[in-house]
Amino acid sequence: MTRLATLLALAALAVAASGCGDDGGGGATDGGAAADRDALVGTAWRLVPGGDEWQAAELPTIEFGADGRATGSAGCNRFGGDYTVDGDTLELGELASTLIGCEPAVMEAERGYLDTLARVARWEIDGERLTLADADGEPLLTFRPAEPVGD
Repeated sequence: MTRLATLLALAALAVAASGCGDDGGGGATDGGAAADRDALVGTAWRLVPGGDEWQAAELPTIEFGADGRATGSAGCNRFGGDYTVDGDTLELGELASTLIGCEPAVMEAERGYLDTLARVARWEIDGERLTLADADGEPLLTFRPAEPVGD
């Protein structure tokens, strides 16, 4: 099994272990779409790791801006791109990233994260947990609000 496949398998296990299930309450629903979208926007979300693949790098983050731009850190490099939300669907446009060279293991984990983001089609916030899922509703990535960084 390649490191990337291991990374994705560990991420999937972490999501499953975190108790993510479909309770029928997707990200945004009729009558609450704006309020639910507001819960997504403006929070820096930090990945809940699924294994030790992130020991050599900072945990990835993502933030959804009110301007329709998603930005974050993939562990070594910064990324950004457009996104749209319609109900519980989430579409991330092509993500551009910086090209800082890091250790091979970090770069491989980062590539796995960005490749997984490209598969995202749905979102749900349950308490302080953001889950990004594929088109079939299968959880891909789980995030919690990032701790503020002091100056």
